[in-house]
Parts: sequence; structure tokens; C-alpha cells
Amino acid sequence: APGCPSFGSRSVLQDRDGSLTPCIQPGLHHAQVGAHTLTWWDPALLELGLQPNFGLQRERILIENKESQSGLRGLKKYQQWKERRQQTIGIGCQPSLEVQIEILRIPKTRPSGTRFGTLVHNILRNTNLNSNSLEICQLARLYGKTLDVTNEERKFAILAVQSALEHSLFERARVAQICHREFPFIVELEDKKLLEGIIDLAFLEKDKWIVVDFKTDAHLKLSETSYTQQIQWYVYGLKQLTKQSTEGWLLGI
Repeated sequence: APGCPSFGSRSVLQDRDGSLTPCIQPGLHHAQVGAHTLTWWDPALLELGLQPNFGLQRERILIENKESQSGLRGLKKYQQWKERRQQTIGIGCQPSLEVQIEILRIPKTRPSGTRFGTLVHNILRNTNLNSNSLEICQLARLYGKTLDVTNEERKFAILAVQSALEHSLFERARVAQICHREFPFIVELEDKKLLEGIIDLAFLEKDKWIVVDFKTDAHLKLSETSYTQQIQWYVYGLKQLTKQSTEGWLLGI
């Protein structure tokens, strides 16, 4: 091409149509104009598509030196590091805050919403853990008037509370060393931040705190991720306060 430097050692290639195309042979070439040189590589001889490895070339460096004492020490340290790394990864894969999720049988025709959920929570907060149906009904009428609920909402709230009190978690809470309901807490986090919440049910069982959060959503599965994160924060907060082992339960009622 005009204006481009020309090099010697030219060759030709035959195209499919039989025509000949000038080309430069691989090797070191001297410019016909100027004193510079050019090395022309045959791309067919290059190993293309290789992935770069910027770290240790596996164990090649250590293995080549394994006959020397320094090589053996280095190889031993490397193997110990690999073992510690695998152990750390294994520990990191284990959840630090344990949360169990259980959903009781909920009628498809049952009401839902904030008002219904507040009614159920108010009854569970104030009812005796050994309450009978009559006591639960009395509380439902009391809080039902306050919240202006419908007869249907009050009826299903009573059923939800009765079903919850029959669950094994409440059986364990009845005989627990310490039991709190609607338990408020505040914990200081890093950067002067505060974690504040109200735990629906918390009881101490064999030096381990059980944290229970009630949910009355009709479609609990749709919000399971956010609810799980919420109970994890509750577990973390109580664990920081008590310095004892803590387990969380998300109970759909």
C-alpha cells in the first residue's frame, strides 16, 4: 500500500480462485527503507485461547524444588494453607443464625390483611398460654370492638389462636424457665446504629433462647425471604443481649 514500509523475503499464497496473493514469510525481516526490523509470526504456530494464570502455577514451583529442604518446607506450608482454606470455606457455608419455618394449615377462605393480623397478635399477646376457648373468645370480642373487625374476621382469629396454642412451640413455652411475649429490645450495632424490634414470643429452654415470630399472611411463601431476614435480626439481637445460644422460628398461623 502507498506510504507503508516494504519488507523483503516476500512469498505468495494461492487463493481458491487460483490467483496469487503476496505475503510475508514468518521470520526476521529487514526493511527495504530504513534500518528497522520486523519479526513476522506464523499464527498457526501460536497457542491461542489460553487462560492467563496470575497465581501459583499449581504446584510446579514447589514440586521442582521438593528435593531441597526449603522446597519441602514451602510445600508443607502450602498444603497446610490449602487445608485451612477448605476448613474456612466449610465453616462459612454453615448459617450462623438458625431459623426454622413452619406453616400451620390455613383455610383458603380465611380473611387476611393488617387488621386481621393485628387482632390475632393482640389475642396471642394477652391470652394465657393455657387459655380455654371461652377466654380466647372473650379477648377476641374485646379487641374486635377496638379494631372494628367483622364477625368473620373474629371467628377465624379465634381459630388461628387456638391452632397456634396447640402447636409444640407453645407446649415448650408453657414449661420454659423464662417466657416473654411481645418482648421489646434495642441492641447497639456498629457505626452507632441501633437494632430495635419486638419479639412475639421468646422463651429459654435448656440454656438456649427460642425466638418465635408469628405471621398471618395468606401467601406467606411470597414474603418468606424478607420475613426470614427479620427473624434473623431478632435472633441476632437477643443473642447479643443474652450472650446465649439462640434459635429462631417463623410460624405461619
